Amino acid sequence: MDEATREPIALDYQANLTALADAAGTIAGGTLTLPAGTRLPEAVTAIVMLDVYPLHRETMVTSHE
Repeated sequence: MDEATREPIALDYQANLTALADAAGTIAGGTLTLPAGTRLPEAVTAIVMLDVYPLHRETMVTSHE
């Protein structure tokens, strides 16, 4: 979400998300690939959700180089 406005960032998360599994097949992480040209706000907060329950939340500062 955009940290300044508290609004979600519009992306097709499902199409751009890759799950990472360990040797047992348990989901161990994930990678969200941003489409080329995606512009992010200066600060974003990532919220990992399971169904409708937030599992983890972290604020990050983006770099526009």
